Amino acid sequence: MIAISGGGIAGLAAAIAVTEAGHKALLIAKKTNSLGMRGGIQIAPNGWASMVELGVDNLARNFATNLSKITVRDLLSGATLASVSPNGSYSSFLRYELAALLQAKLKKNKKYEHCEGHVVDVVNRGEQLKILLQDGKTIEAKALVAADGVDGFGRSYVIGKHFNKKPRATSRVIMRTVINVSSEELPALATQAASNLWLGNGAHVVHYPLKCGKLINLVVTFNAAFVESNWKQMILGHNEVLNYFTSLSKAQWVKTTIPSATFDPCWRRGNVVLIGDAAHPMPPNLAQGVGQGLADAACLFHCLNEHNSIADAISKYVNERSQAVNKVLKKAEVTSKVMAMNGISANLRNLALSMGGGTMIKSWLSEVWFQS
Repeated sequence: MIAISGGGIAGLAAAIAVTEAGHKALLIAKKTNSLGMRGGIQIAPNGWASMVELGVDNLARNFATNLSKITVRDLLSGATLASVSPNGSYSSFLRYELAALLQAKLKKNKKYEHCEGHVVDVVNRGEQLKILLQDGKTIEAKALVAADGVDGFGRSYVIGKHFNKKPRATSRVIMRTVINVSSEELPALATQAASNLWLGNGAHVVHYPLKCGKLINLVVTFNAAFVESNWKQMILGHNEVLNYFTSLSKAQWVKTTIPSATFDPCWRRGNVVLIGDAAHPMPPNLAQGVGQGLADAACLFHCLNEHNSIADAISKYVNERSQAVNKVLKKAEVTSKVMAMNGISANLRNLALSMGGGTMIKSWLSEVWFQS
């Protein structure tokens, strides 16, 4: 049996990988709280390829909202700077619905079990692990796949409490909300089946539809120093389209700090291995936060399939994924800096995009979105 800690999307996908590779999987996690899975996510072509590998793509298409293109606009003038149509499946999901469909897949598998709780310690016993839970219960397993996030037990155990470089918060903050289209009068541009990116001075806005246009996921990113000010009017109020979002009566805004891009090559200690955010906290600007966790799980599935030895499979997984993720993190960090540009730099960025933006964006994304 292989244990998995953490009930988020990466943990659920890892449990699917384990069972699909023919092993028994025990998911150690608290009951899923839908409040902790608010909002929407985008799944790029590489994320879809991973779902195909895990055998959940057909089920996922029942919940997906297809996005036909990425449109980039100037936040101040409203001018269209670039438009790109991805070559491959590109969709949005409600986060909790994606988690729910992964759970549905698992519950049909006789090799899957669930144990409520969370891990507080591990003792290596040769080819077996003794896993201690908070309530004092112990579990014997051949390996532990830790998908319990940056603050979970897994990362501290593998990297070491004194060496665990948790991603520090950057000077940027995200304000996000989900809008019910039926309850608000919105312009057509706000509801089109596309991912819309508006680039301004030190701020950018992203919005895209969920549930086939019934909802809109709206994300505003700006300098954290302005969060206590009238940021909605300051960022959205001068834009003809986005001004509609400044006075939404039922909008519940959730604030999230943005972590710095942190890469640590140490993903394994014995047969305890990291996956998802526990291994690689991902900045949210290349539609890869969830996608890279799915890619981790797909890789783990292949490695377990190819090797009789779990230890050998874990070694191959760590080698393949750590190299791939490092490249994505570097691109995500550069993208964050480009989106945060202000003043003359922001004007030059938008000018460059207006002259050849479609080709530039497609080239920039291709290495990430279509990597194997």
